[in-house]
Parts: sequence; structure tokens; C-alpha cells
Amino acid sequence: MRKTGEYGEFFPIALCPFGYNETMAMDAFPLSFTSAISQGFRWYEEPKKELIPQTCVIPNDTQEISDTLSTEIFECHCGKNFKIILPEISFYKKLKIPIPQNCPSCRHTTRMAKRNPLKLYEGVCGRCKKLVKTSYSPQKPEIILCKDCYQKEVY
Repeated sequence: MRKTGEYGEFFPIALCPFGYNETMAMDAFPLSFTSAISQGFRWYEEPKKELIPQTCVIPNDTQEISDTLSTEIFECHCGKNFKIILPEISFYKKLKIPIPQNCPSCRHTTRMAKRNPLKLYEGVCGRCKKLVKTSYSPQKPEIILCKDCYQKEVY
């Protein structure tokens, strides 16, 4: 592999069994359908399913959550149905948090939107004023610490 220059290279795109829009790459480096196809990636088209009306009311109080919710069908605002499995119900009960109102895909999208962008900015340590690279934009109010100041703070 070293002789042919393949050593250290990623696997060829053709070996990937998933569509580009199904992978974490879509979260970090979003591509349109035409752009992904032109670069040799696959694209997954989710089959259209008929929306089934929600079969129950989601309780707001964690005390009212019962295991029978695992047999119910829920409806997301995006037009997809989803179910909640028993281990998930017991997790929500244990942590005393409400049952989610959105499907797993929408919850994932919401979480990803809260992450910092994959970009590094020049920043200044809030303690020693040393220059640091950070994913926090200079416009954000967070205090940034260099490695040494952070370790002094934590340990």
C-alpha cells in the first residue's frame, strides 16, 4: 500500500453502504443532493409513509408516564411518526424528564444546532491573556481559558 500511495488514505466512497445524508458528515459538512451525487456519494431517499394520527396524549407530568406508552404511536411536527421503547420510558422516568414531543431525527437536528461550528477562531485567555485557538466566536460572551489556566481552575 505504501508503494501505490494508498497507505493512510480513507476507504473509497464506493465501499460506503450509506447515503451521504444519513451520515454524521452531513451534520459537519452539509451537501445538497446534486453536489453529493457529483462527488460520487450515494444519497438516501426515505420512502414516503402515510402519517398515522397520534394515538395518545403525551403526559407532561413524569408521574403519569406508564409503560403502555411503548405501544402508542406519536406524531412529530415534521410529519413523521415515531415510537418510544420501554428502555427509553424507564430512562425518562428515572431522570424525571418529560417524554419528547419530537421524533429522533428532529431531536438530533436540534442538538446539532446547539453545537459550535467546526471553525477555529483566535481568542485570548481570560486569565493570562495568552493567544489560544477556540471554537467560540469572539462575539460570544464565554470566558476562554488556555490549557494551563483551565487545568489550574479544575485541579
